[in-house]
Amino acid sequence: MRHLGASIALLALVGAVAFAHGDNDHLRGVVTAITAKSITIQLQDNKTRTLTLTAKSAFEKSGDPAQIKDLKVGERVVIDVPKGTSEARLIRFGPPKKPTKPSGGA
Repeated sequence: MRHLGASIALLALVGAVAFAHGDNDHLRGVVTAITAKSITIQLQDNKTRTLTLTAKSAFEKSGDPAQIKDLKVGERVVIDVPKGTSEARLIRFGPPKKPTKPSGGA
């Protein structure tokens, strides 16, 4: 019985994550302009797209929280944009974090 409950909980979690992911488009490109209210990126197909920055916009540099001032023109970004909007919800940039080496005993 306990396994059934755990299985149902796992399915609900996976379903919630999959559903949440489905609400966003992921745009990849290079920042060509940034202001306090918008970010413009050149997409991989050489088209440009200007997205609105709002109070809900968040920045993440190399996996850590960041601020708009940390983002520079020329940076490669991946931006989460809720479907049907032009709002930049999460702007990720910077190199991935390097894996930490486990401390060796002896």
